Amino acid sequence: THAAGPYNYQNIEIEGIAVYTNNPPAGAFRGFGVTQSAFANECNINKLADMVGLSPWEFRYRNAIRPGQVLPNGQIADEGTALVETLEAVKDAYENNDHVGIACAFKNAGLGVGIPDTGRCRIV
Repeated sequence: THAAGPYNYQNIEIEGIAVYTNNPPAGAFRGFGVTQSAFANECNINKLADMVGLSPWEFRYRNAIRPGQVLPNGQIADEGTALVETLEAVKDAYENNDHVGIACAFKNAGLGVGIPDTGRCRIV
């Protein structure tokens, strides 16, 4: 879900690949690849905004995930989802300054929030 960012997509396909390198594999999810995929996604969001003639802020605002909407992994955004409010709070600062940028990301998306996670132990 981090590869999609905090946006409401109507049509999305995400493909991940693993490659063999001389670096040791990493098994933890926290921090591995999240910042890289968020950076790539936000760069693409800026390009899309430019292609359709919208400001980067306006494009993000129109497509921001809102409570009750479904993320690409099937998770439903809960009432704590406040990207719209966050974008509204920074709008004036973004639009009235020449040397600023904008990007959006989120934490605790994907498995871990709202989807049951079951662990079992069988003692013999």
